[in-house]
Amino acid sequence: MLLNVGRIPAAELSSESEPQLDPIQQMVSEDRVALVIGNADYKQWPPLANPVNDAQAMAQALKRFGFAVTLVENGSKEQMENAIRTFGAQAKRGGVGLFFYAGHGSQYRGQNYLIPVDADILSEEDIEARSVSAGSVLNRMGKAN
Repeated sequence: MLLNVGRIPAAELSSESEPQLDPIQQMVSEDRVALVIGNADYKQWPPLANPVNDAQAMAQALKRFGFAVTLVENGSKEQMENAIRTFGAQAKRGGVGLFFYAGHGSQYRGQNYLIPVDADILSEEDIEARSVSAGSVLNRMGKAN
């Protein structure tokens, strides 16, 4: 997404219009929350090289932009679900919400799933029960203000 950041010269503002914040000032004035999850050390598979590093780098960048960041590294199913529930409650207060995930994922029966590090997946049917639905994150974000 491109954001054109510019200012309207004062001469172009009519005396009847109220001064408006430029896009960056407007973003800074909003509450910003982020949930960042990086899973690499899977119980069932060889570890992944980058997800935790990517999540840490994303969390640092978001903090520089004023986000209150919850960082989950190598999350179990319970840890991920709890963090998503908390993130959803924070997002309901309004402002800007951002979710970032790095790690194994899967699609099963047309639904996307985030794979926790403690997932014990032996068959396709296990994906639904032992993973975290990406749709659950999107649903919570969709109910946010």
